[in-house]
Amino acid sequence: MKILKYVLIALGAVAVIAGGLVAYVAATFDPNAYKPEIIRLVKESKQRTLRLDGDIKLAFWPGIGADLGRLSLSEFRSDKEFAAVESVRVSLALMPLLSKQLVVNEIAVKGARLSLVRFKDGRMNIDDLLARDETKPQSQFKFDIDHIALENAALDFRDEAAGAQYALSR
Repeated sequence: MKILKYVLIALGAVAVIAGGLVAYVAATFDPNAYKPEIIRLVKESKQRTLRLDGDIKLAFWPGIGADLGRLSLSEFRSDKEFAAVESVRVSLALMPLLSKQLVVNEIAVKGARLSLVRFKDGRMNIDDLLARDETKPQSQFKFDIDHIALENAALDFRDEAAGAQYALSR
């Protein structure tokens, strides 16, 4: 009986410490302070302009994550809008982080608008986003996405080579 009592006390202490840690992070960490740095990194690495119009909000339940709010991304080396969303919520699985695995439980996207273009020479306006940078060392993190939830999305595809235009919505 004494062993059970000590185990329960230890589990309670761990729960209180974990709760205190979560409360401390929630009270002191401001993800919005990193918005200018994120925007600058996207501009430097992809030559696209990222706009984060809403506040970034952290979430701790049911998983660790963030609500990014409204955002948009420009075309390559242009201010013309390439993609925009009304809100994006990303949640991570906590346990895999301990073993250097980044597992995204869910990416929930609402109100996405995307404009794809295939130019006459066969290139697409997303080629720069899909290209791998061979000069950067590969990350030791294993990255996995469980699922993506897409709500009220619209896609415009313009094929300049074929002279066609297509649109999908909802």
